[in-house]
Amino acid sequence: MTGRLSAAIAAMTLAAALTAALPAWAGPLVADIWRQQITIDSGFTGADELLYGAIDGKGDLVIVVRGPEERVVVRRKDRIAGVWVNRDKIEFENVPAYYAVGSIRSLEELNKIIPQTLLARHQIGLDALRLTPLTSRPAEEIAPFRAALIRSRVRDQLYRDQTGEVEFLGERLFRMPLHFPANVPEGTYKAQFVLFRGGEVVGEETIELPIRKTGFQAKLDSLAHKRPAYYGFSAIVLALFAGWVAAVVFRKP
Repeated sequence: MTGRLSAAIAAMTLAAALTAALPAWAGPLVADIWRQQITIDSGFTGADELLYGAIDGKGDLVIVVRGPEERVVVRRKDRIAGVWVNRDKIEFENVPAYYAVGSIRSLEELNKIIPQTLLARHQIGLDALRLTPLTSRPAEEIAPFRAALIRSRVRDQLYRDQTGEVEFLGERLFRMPLHFPANVPEGTYKAQFVLFRGGEVVGEETIELPIRKTGFQAKLDSLAHKRPAYYGFSAIVLALFAGWVAAVVFRKP
């Protein structure tokens, strides 16, 4: 709790300094993030981030945070003779591992005041996510798989289906707290700040946030990806050794 309070105070202090320098800005928007890097270790239970900054003049500020893109296979199961089996699948690419939107307005309100072309360009809202299916099947067949993928990410708290809380202190300073869950994958994340005014983009900034594993967990992950055969062999040896130790300890006299 003390760490969050200190981060908030520091962020407000810096944002106040930015506001004092507004006349010298090259644009109507300036933004930054509190933690420049998040590390994942064996005791990682999630992390809090703070996005903040200031705007020059009125407008609708939208913040989009996306994680590293990946390929995901979505499978559909059917029950056959009382057993659930995989019957169909579709693979998607350009799937963000993490996704969140922040705004002072709801997504429904944003859809009314911002042109759909701009919402799609900046991928604002889950409906605007560009999840590319690697198939030529009709759109009506792809839709259920896409919906299932998004539902799964929302359930795992990796996607946010509502806008986050962007707070304005006065007319210029803003802040948005953001939480990354314990299951967030490592990679380079991007926080995109977009300022809309009169249905047009008048300011835009993108800031990268690396999330990296450290310590033994990072070495283990690197070994699994760079030398999968050696990693698999080591896992088998370790399992056999653990089984032998258990047999020795718990064997009857």
